[in-house]
Amino acid sequence: MRFRILMSLSVLMLCGASVSVVSAQEASPTSHPFPRVESERVRTVAERVWRMLDEVNARRLAGARTVTERLQRVLERIEDIADRRDERGVDVTVAREAIRKARMALDEAHEVIREQADRTYLLDDANDRTIGDRLRAVRDQLAEDLRTVHATVHEALTAVRAAARALRTL
Repeated sequence: MRFRILMSLSVLMLCGASVSVVSAQEASPTSHPFPRVESERVRTVAERVWRMLDEVNARRLAGARTVTERLQRVLERIEDIADRRDERGVDVTVAREAIRKARMALDEAHEVIREQADRTYLLDDANDRTIGDRLRAVRDQLAEDLRTVHATVHEALTAVRAAARALRTL
């Protein structure tokens, strides 16, 4: 059992995710987040895993926000260079199209990050026997959601690179 808990914790640390805890039952602020879990030991481990999921999500989203902000600044510089070349009479239509696509990709990345930050994961009616399976399901869903965030940010990076290449060929 201890090995299984340690493996779960290490996998959680690797997937890096943030989770909002919401019980299916409306809990008062003073009530426990896992009201149906009777064992104090199981409850402690579940709370620690839940907290780790939340921290991983926060870290990964902060990193994604940092990357998209940097990409935004790079794209603005690319646009400035395109404007200057346009003023000199160079045809920049190909670069403008690449810049437009990069803007759309960055907007999509910002939206996916915002959606992930607002996402809430439910832990319905978990008891001593089912808490592990429920936490694994939440962890797996969170990992999948973070892979989606990563893929979207990577698409934005690729689009900004394409805009820079398009401008370089002029």
